[in-house]
Amino acid sequence: MNQMRRASVSVALATLGMAALSGFLGGCRTVPTDPTMGRYTPAVDAACRVQFSGERADVLEQIAAKPDLEECDQLRIVHCLSSNSGFSEDHTRVLATLVRNPATTVRTRQVIGAHLDQIVAFSEQRAEIARLLSDNPPDPIQPEPAPQP
Repeated sequence: MNQMRRASVSVALATLGMAALSGFLGGCRTVPTDPTMGRYTPAVDAACRVQFSGERADVLEQIAAKPDLEECDQLRIVHCLSSNSGFSEDHTRVLATLVRNPATTVRTRQVIGAHLDQIVAFSEQRAEIARLLSDNPPDPIQPEPAPQP
């Protein structure tokens, strides 16, 4: 009986050691070459894991104001807000900053409009974001200049 218990403990420790080893080795990541990864993707993903709504919103708002914010990161911010619980005023603050950013794309604006009911709880705050969306239209796409002969 004692020998069986010792063998069971040995198997459990070996399994635990292998799991830990594979966790350490399996956790290694390579440099992403995925086009859905933007310059601020790691920062957005880290901010989404912040537990407190106000702190999460502070970081996301700073990222949302970046003039070189790429569409994939804009969409990650919107997804983060829609998938995390938090205070509606925090979500409104981040969305307002994102909408006011000239780098925000038409697609991101469409996603914000489509998911506004899920992201912002109060109708007054939803109306504020809807007003910002209409008052701050995206910059028109400039046509390519014609080639000179």
